[in-house]
Amino acid sequence: MAEEGRVFRATPQFHRSFDALSPDEQRAAKAAFKVFKINPFDPSLKTHKINRLTSLARRAIYSVIILPNLRALFYLDGNRVVTLDIGTHEIYDKSIPKLR
Repeated sequence: MAEEGRVFRATPQFHRSFDALSPDEQRAAKAAFKVFKINPFDPSLKTHKINRLTSLARRAIYSVIILPNLRALFYLDGNRVVTLDIGTHEIYDKSIPKLR
């Protein structure tokens, strides 16, 4: 069950990137998001702030580790949890122009 009052949303970019993942990556992501929807800061997700993106976006941007080279980016907006993108470390650089 999701934490009381939280609303989870995903950007169109997140959906496009998710659809491009391999079937194994999609399975791993779905399993991770079951935990994520309960608590985005669950220790098993190794959630951490991405300082460079946080600075550009002027809001805290976080990453969760799904697989050794698979991450998902998100931010909090009040009671909303917005997932921005999913992919390899390259999503950090890919996100920079969108956050400026």
